[in-house]
Amino acid sequence: MKKILTFLVLVLFFSCDKEEPIPTYTLSVIPVPSEGGSITVSPQSPSYNEGTQVTLLPQPNEGYLFKNWEGDGSGNSNPLSVIMNSNKSIVGIFVKREYPLTITIEGEGTVTEEIVTNPSGREYPHGTTVKLTPVAKQGWKFDSWSGDLTGIEIPENILVDKAKTVTAKFKRNEYELKITIEGEGSVEEKVVSTPNGKVYPVQTIVELTPKPKEGWIFYSWSGDLTGKEFPKNITIDKEKNVTAKFISNPNFYLAENGITCKCPNAKAGEKGLINGVLYEAVDNELIRKRLSEEVDMTKLCTSLVTNMTYLFSGLEEFNQPIGNWDVS
Repeated sequence: MKKILTFLVLVLFFSCDKEEPIPTYTLSVIPVPSEGGSITVSPQSPSYNEGTQVTLLPQPNEGYLFKNWEGDGSGNSNPLSVIMNSNKSIVGIFVKREYPLTITIEGEGTVTEEIVTNPSGREYPHGTTVKLTPVAKQGWKFDSWSGDLTGIEIPENILVDKAKTVTAKFKRNEYELKITIEGEGSVEEKVVSTPNGKVYPVQTIVELTPKPKEGWIFYSWSGDLTGKEFPKNITIDKEKNVTAKFISNPNFYLAENGITCKCPNAKAGEKGLINGVLYEAVDNELIRKRLSEEVDMTKLCTSLVTNMTYLFSGLEEFNQPIGNWDVS
């Protein structure tokens, strides 16, 4: 009987001294968005004993970056250490990388940016497709793309998967200036601004000077230029056609230098028009008479004068410009 009592006491003693089981907890790890990346859990286990330290390492996919933890995790530690003291659900937040798209302009114009997917101002998330449309200012036209975009297509799409720079090149419109000649002569073209041969960029100003051949005089402009004045400027803002009309004038005409008045076939006292100016043919006698009358000597044609010796004797104060006289 005594042995039985001793056995029961021992059983009760050992039963009261048995250890409690260690609590275990689960860990749920969720990447958001799912395509943004994954989260490596170390050690990996369906459950963890209380007090176990678990390390979470975010692994972003291409074009994404890890931002922060949410749920039972917080902050942006990378990696994150977690002590398992309860069931936990931790969310890892991933975001698309954002890149600047720099647009450079050459010439006169702008580029509109239209977001095809995922807008975010001028900083675009990774994978954003942006449609670029060049808009030229008046008188200019789009020429080409360069940098991270090439070619001449408009509009053009660009995928922003890194920081990118695009240059849009604009150039001035160019127009032809066609000169038609009626009669005998030519027209001298003097570019006042932005020369480029016979084809001129828009807004180029060209000075036109008629050059009649001997025995001819310039009469008038027609087409995109009118009137009889010369030289005359024309602004190239589109394709233009100008006709320079020359007419035969055997008695009065300008020499090829465009300055000297000539009238070898005229008679003394005969008058004739050159470019709207009335000239009088004078010989040795008539020129001296006109000098004494103090007339406008610039309107005299001196081709018939054969002797100018002592012509200005006693006329020291004479100062009229006579560079157009024929002294040949």
